[in-house]
Amino acid sequence: MSGVSTINTIINVENEGSNETRVWYDCERPETISEAITAAVCEHKSCGVTDLSSLTDYADPNALDALFGTENPSSPTINRGFLEFRYDDVSVEISSVGKIVVRDL
Repeated sequence: MSGVSTINTIINVENEGSNETRVWYDCERPETISEAITAAVCEHKSCGVTDLSSLTDYADPNALDALFGTENPSSPTINRGFLEFRYDDVSVEISSVGKIVVRDL
C-alpha cells in the first residue's frame, strides 16, 4: 500500500506493479464516491489532495455522486455497471460493486 488514505473505510488496496491501483471500498461508507475517487488517486500517486488537479476539471462530482449514491451509498442509482474517465494523467474506473481502479496513462 502506497501513501496514506483519507478514506477510513477502504477494505483493501492492491498495487499491481507501478501502473495500477485497485481500491475496494465499503458500500456502507460515509464518504461520497467523488471523495473515494480522490483518495484512490492520491493512494495511486502517493500524493496529497492539494497535489491533484481538481476532479471538477475532468468529471462532474455531483453526477458521480448521484449515480453511485450520496444520500444512501449502499443503494446507488445504478445497480450494475461501471464508468471510466480520464483524471489528469490517470484513468479512473469505478463500479457499482465497490471497486475503484486507477491506472497510469
